[in-house]
Amino acid sequence: GKQLSNASKWHSHGRGISAETLREELKLQIDDLDADPAKADAVRAYHALLEDYMMRRGQMGVVHYASNYMPFHTHEQ
Repeated sequence: GKQLSNASKWHSHGRGISAETLREELKLQIDDLDADPAKADAVRAYHALLEDYMMRRGQMGVVHYASNYMPFHTHEQ
């Protein structure tokens, strides 16, 4: 986390860091969803469901992890 938050290293404010860079420089293990179409479809289906749920609740962003759903930004803010 500390390495990722070093904006002067990544110059990434407002843009992403490639998976290749994360693998090479931080030695992160990242699943390649393009290599597993079934997994990619499951992630897309989950994302569509979560996006619909957030919209119905007026939430623009959430953190969702095992047994917990925490909104961090709503339309009202």
